[in-house]
Amino acid sequence: MRLPWVVRPWMLAAFAAIVVLIGAIGFVVGAALPRSAAVEGLGDDEPALVTAAVESRAIVDRTVVQGKVTAGDTLEIGHAAREGADVVPYVTSVGVTAGQPLQNGSFVLAVAGRPMIALRVDAPLYRSLRVGDEGADVRAFEAALAAAGGTDFDVDERLTWYTMGAAEQLWESHGYTLPTETVTPASDPETGAAGAVETPPAGSVEQRYINVHEIVQLFTDTTTVMNVAAVGSLASSEPPLVVLRTAPSTVTVRITVLEEQAFPVGAEVTLSTSGEGDEVAVVSAVGEFTAGGGEVPPGRDVTIPLPGSWADLPDGTVVRVSVGEESEPVLAIPLTAIRSADSDPYVVVEDVSGHAPGDRLAVVVVETAGGWAQIDESSGLAPGDTIRLSP
Repeated sequence: MRLPWVVRPWMLAAFAAIVVLIGAIGFVVGAALPRSAAVEGLGDDEPALVTAAVESRAIVDRTVVQGKVTAGDTLEIGHAAREGADVVPYVTSVGVTAGQPLQNGSFVLAVAGRPMIALRVDAPLYRSLRVGDEGADVRAFEAALAAAGGTDFDVDERLTWYTMGAAEQLWESHGYTLPTETVTPASDPETGAAGAVETPPAGSVEQRYINVHEIVQLFTDTTTVMNVAAVGSLASSEPPLVVLRTAPSTVTVRITVLEEQAFPVGAEVTLSTSGEGDEVAVVSAVGEFTAGGGEVPPGRDVTIPLPGSWADLPDGTVVRVSVGEESEPVLAIPLTAIRSADSDPYVVVEDVSGHAPGDRLAVVVVETAGGWAQIDESSGLAPGDTIRLSP
């Protein structure tokens, strides 16, 4: 059975009195406690005073980022065995050294007395060439031969006796002759330069030909020797006889949006790395913006050609890249201290000889950079003076 509710007014009055008493005691105690300086400041109507010192400093800061060496493409030239059973394929002569640019028409090395000569070709030479051969490879060979100094033949898609004579001259300039083979000449004469005809000797004879294995084919204008076999080493498929760098190595740097303006194409930068002297280089390319991912931040990749003196640096070598001019220390203040910068600039002094705190002092701004302003010394400021940033 539910008991009836009985009202006791004296109990309600006592409870209300206790609550009021506890609140009054809390108010009195809180008012009696001292307020901290931080709390006092929160209650002030005036904003906090922020000051800065006048400094003697360089206001043009260098932008410094970290990149790494990206190795260019390489081409390995192996040995194609073509000697007889009674010939040992030793390297008998070497005409290049590591780090040397390889030019069209230059002698590379010789194996068992047979040369390997570099030719810059526009199409691959896939076969040995003989008088009467036709095709794009013939034109590529003749173009390279002409660029190496060959004359008295037409650059076309048909190899003639005149072309063969020019090739013989190139081989002889390096102390070698073209290889020969026994053939029965065709009855039709081969045409050479425009309007000229030369007939090979009759009967079975030894005729010259161009052995494709004696040509080191270059497909880029810039090729550098990275490694070459030594005289006396035995030629085999492994290791290669010659390793060529067919594309220059570069320094690759990822820059952020904030650093883009410091690295335009053509910007001069200083490269530094451990164990090497500093080198000056020029930005050659700036890539498209990418979102990045993992440890790679969003930004653009800047490409800088690797200096020739650093050609031996391995792939992945860390390089410090800096840009910007060093400047002498000047009288400088934070840029945020300048008031009315568009008209008559001035600063508000806090502790400056001859001026009261809060005075306005006109200044002459010489240059701004990196968040700082160079002030003309005639303005009356000196290093160590204090000026207000706010209010």
